[in-house]
Amino acid sequence: MKIRTVDQLDLSGKRTLIRVDFNVPMDKAGKVTDDTRLEAALPTIRLAIERGAKTILLSHLGRPKGKRLPEMSLASVAPRLAQLLGRPVAFAPDCVGEPAEVAVAAMKPGDVLLLENVRYHAGEEKNDEGFGGKLAALCDVYVNDAFATAHRGHASNVAILKFVKERAAGLLMKDEIAYFEKALVSPARPLIAVFGGAKISGKIEAINNVLGKVDKILIGGAMANTFLAALGYGIGKSLYEAEMVDTAKRVLAGAAERKVRLHLPVDVVVAERLEASAPSRTVPADGIPEGMMALDIGPATGALFREAQRDRAPQPVRGPRHHRDGPQRLQVRSHRPGPTKRRPGGGPPPPGQPPQPPQTNSITYGTTRTGYTVAKSQTSPVGRTAAVGEQITFTLKVVNTGDVALATVPLTDTFNPTILQYVTSSIPPFATAPAGTVTWSDIMGGATLTPGATGQVTVKNGSNAPVSA
Repeated sequence: MKIRTVDQLDLSGKRTLIRVDFNVPMDKAGKVTDDTRLEAALPTIRLAIERGAKTILLSHLGRPKGKRLPEMSLASVAPRLAQLLGRPVAFAPDCVGEPAEVAVAAMKPGDVLLLENVRYHAGEEKNDEGFGGKLAALCDVYVNDAFATAHRGHASNVAILKFVKERAAGLLMKDEIAYFEKALVSPARPLIAVFGGAKISGKIEAINNVLGKVDKILIGGAMANTFLAALGYGIGKSLYEAEMVDTAKRVLAGAAERKVRLHLPVDVVVAERLEASAPSRTVPADGIPEGMMALDIGPATGALFREAQRDRAPQPVRGPRHHRDGPQRLQVRSHRPGPTKRRPGGGPPPPGQPPQPPQTNSITYGTTRTGYTVAKSQTSPVGRTAAVGEQITFTLKVVNTGDVALATVPLTDTFNPTILQYVTSSIPPFATAPAGTVTWSDIMGGATLTPGATGQVTVKNGSNAPVSA
């Protein structure tokens, strides 16, 4: 799939509105407790900054349903984002109207502005064209980098496009589309899809889409509770979607019809309430007590999911951070049938609940040898000491010394942050935190690193002190 991406645009001096996904968890004090989604957006944000854009960030948080709920304000996100970026992040108390317009008008190239929760306005989820036009009036360029919410027919995804001519996908969106294309167009077999999260309703189209393409499906998270209810299991106070139980039944039937192995939890961790301090215990998936709620998969389910993935066919291995090297091994596993566990209503459990494998022998035999070398060299300046404030160029090279292609080549560069600071690189990084590290999720950009081939990235650091060659 060919798409226009933000790295193809001239952003200099342009008001660049980036739709990000900052729907992050926060504690009662309003502190961000997980930076994952913030860090995922950093490469696109940094690219916009480096190219002299006036970077405007737009996101939702929670489900305020058109109301201004203080606990769902993005105001607390701005300081944490500033820490991760290493530069100030301004905050506008609204995403449209005078507060947003004034804040945007005051921006200079290189500035970063975070707008207030877009779902404070009912027009967002209604995909209101008038609201989309107000968002569009704030920018010259629109970039969608909110992969996890891009499927929603909301104004910040759809209506805004009618009013902005220059638009593109962000770097996160680019990578995710490449991953999906690789997996669904020409995947290695068997192919496994893993689903989680709270709601089946937001993923049912994706599940139905992959049913005809994958060999196995693993379902966890709270959405598994809806499937357990569809099987007739009592689920106590567990979060589930009662209106989606029939849909879950159709998915189960569709998986069986297509001979797709669908694995659900066989045990779960339960507690009386969703709090870290709440006492918890593990129970069978068909034995959740009344008054308890399922909050996580249990150890038996973890083992089941790992086994399901272990049975995958040999594929290209990952690169340096997942290096495996050693002698060839022949492993024989013998499976013996165990007692059939009955469920409410009688009869054997459906496939995957829990699995009752026949007595078979399977053989896993690996014949590949993986190996690589990683080297870092200073390429500019050469033969002299770099002055304070001068940019220093380093080249990082990864050479595949094995006999199997590396599907991805993640890489982390480390340096002394008191002496050097990251400026830019030939490939946008995945993250530049903690201080003194730059991380790339894949320096090959989705291509494989074949045996004997070299992958490389150049990095420019600014010097805070004289640096000798």
